[in-house]
Amino acid sequence: MTETIKAAIYARVSTEEQATPDKVSLAVQRERAEAYCATQGWQMVEVYEDAGVSGAKADRPALTRLLTDAREGHFQRVVFLKLDRFGRNLRDLLNTTATLDTSGVGIVSVQDSFDTGTPSGRLFFGILGAVAEFERDMIRERSMMGKLRHAENGRYFGGPSPFGYDYDASSATLIINEPEAAIVRYVYSLYINEGLSHEKIAARLNAEGVPTKTGKVAHNSLDGHRRGWTRTHINRLLTNPQYRGEFQWNRRGANGDRKPKEAWVSVPVPAIVSDDEFKAAQQRARANKRESQRPRDKASLYLLSGLIRCQACGGAMITTTQRVTRKGIEHTYRYYLCSGQHNYGKPCRPSERVNAQAVEEAVLGMLADTFSDPDKVLAAVAADAKRRQDDRDHDDEITAMLKRNMDGADAERDRYIELYGRGKITEADLDKRLGVLDDDVAKWREELQRIDERERQDVVVEEIAASAGLIADQIEGILTEMTVEERKALVRRLVERVWLDGDNEVTIDCIIKGLISDRRTVPTHSSGIVRL
Repeated sequence: MTETIKAAIYARVSTEEQATPDKVSLAVQRERAEAYCATQGWQMVEVYEDAGVSGAKADRPALTRLLTDAREGHFQRVVFLKLDRFGRNLRDLLNTTATLDTSGVGIVSVQDSFDTGTPSGRLFFGILGAVAEFERDMIRERSMMGKLRHAENGRYFGGPSPFGYDYDASSATLIINEPEAAIVRYVYSLYINEGLSHEKIAARLNAEGVPTKTGKVAHNSLDGHRRGWTRTHINRLLTNPQYRGEFQWNRRGANGDRKPKEAWVSVPVPAIVSDDEFKAAQQRARANKRESQRPRDKASLYLLSGLIRCQACGGAMITTTQRVTRKGIEHTYRYYLCSGQHNYGKPCRPSERVNAQAVEEAVLGMLADTFSDPDKVLAAVAADAKRRQDDRDHDDEITAMLKRNMDGADAERDRYIELYGRGKITEADLDKRLGVLDDDVAKWREELQRIDERERQDVVVEEIAASAGLIADQIEGILTEMTVEERKALVRRLVERVWLDGDNEVTIDCIIKGLISDRRTVPTHSSGIVRL
């Protein structure tokens, strides 16, 4: 007697489709699939439904549960109404089908009339999925060609209007917002004529209560929200060629690669500053860059730059130097100060700056006391081994998930462009959704970089453990015999982060977790004379 085939039903609607007629509703999909199972004499064992989930996403709750049950042998077929209910990206469809195939499970599309449990069904599935992806690519290409024609006809297609401009929907062009344009000219004047830095210009605008494009005004708060003007805002104003009447579209491809200049399209926009003013700003920026790259006196190097942070607000500690002449002799003083307190007036520290030499000597002293005992170092490495292994196991799972998310982002981008090409969403909606997607991708990339950094640290810890005795011999000279470069290299090898709290208490996050528990308090002001 032939064994009855057990079947699972899968149904899905996206957020947009939940508001459409019943032809794509979950109930209709389920009823059609159940009817098909009945005609085949199959036993329906489970229904999996994803409501409000895009078919371009590989990670869907019900689909994930379905794949788990398939591996456990709960059924032999997955039935759905039509192929786009199961997935919209050919790569994900093929991956999912391959996963099911290894478990002996075929997929069946009621409306498309194929069953991958048969050779002809598998062939038809591959052809159908390829055609669907081809259609999406064509929609995307037509959409991009439409944008290109708009740009060639002088219409602005650059997303939200920049500060100083408003978007005129009737003509699809930018027009000058005069109150904002006056601020742009003011910024150029402060930069070119008064020589103020980006940070100082931002501070001037914030002090004068000038709102940004989104209406943000500077205020003292630790709530984590953006406050008023920042140096990034100022940099955009001073480097965006739109302000001299030049907007270039089609500079980058879909993958973010820069296109050759011949492919760029110039769209005229009204100029806010003159060509001479814009060039003067670029010349000053180049001069500042050359100055920043000028070789410095080795004695002026900051040992902890890039490592030290403010414990109170989490912001980076930046560096500053003060030169004072007393009795004809010039003295140089070095300080660390909180970037948030300096740039945004965060009330996180009672003192604005802390003597750099005192902080550096405290850190060097703690390192010398700790790493002079190799047995203590090896014991800490052993104690931290399990946590590191657990982190590695977890990182493998997170890495796989992030890579799936980034693969799915390409399909999601295609889906948005498809919806725009079909007139389902507006151009503004398209820009907004692509912007959110780009932000998500940037976050995923940052997390992958953090995981890569943890992997690098694991290697460094193993190297430290293997050379603990040698480091113990070297560390004795860290305060007296080492050069500046040697100290910086050793500190960066052993230290992940240095923290300075509001009471000027120094703590260290060692690359070997839990190794350094020592805390030292440094004075706000001491001699401060440069000496490393």
